[in-house]
Amino acid sequence: MAGKPPTDFEAITDALYVLAPTAFTAARNERADEVKKSDPQLAKAIRALHRPTVAAWAANLLAHRHHDLVRQLMDLGQALREAQEHLAGEQMRGLADQRRLHRSAARARRSSSTGTALV
Repeated sequence: MAGKPPTDFEAITDALYVLAPTAFTAARNERADEVKKSDPQLAKAIRALHRPTVAAWAANLLAHRHHDLVRQLMDLGQALREAQEHLAGEQMRGLADQRRLHRSAARARRSSSTGTALV
């Protein structure tokens, strides 16, 4: 956390939850200690944050780095739910094709950024 660290809860949680899970606890405690004198309630709230699972951490990174993709996937999920509720078979097939395209795009992004394919 270079520069002046954030002092509001949302900014602090944003900064903490993109850290690797192995670094989370130490960074969380450090931030809580930094604000303890000036804002004891904020320090208590920070210290109450739980270290993310690897899956939650990966989802956080995806949301921070590719928020456009996450928004598209959320919209697609909503469209799929609505089509299923209305038993719109043709619409479901079209949305399933769209879902496969999103999955392929996500794999390609991951492959290009890490050099490995997503299984």
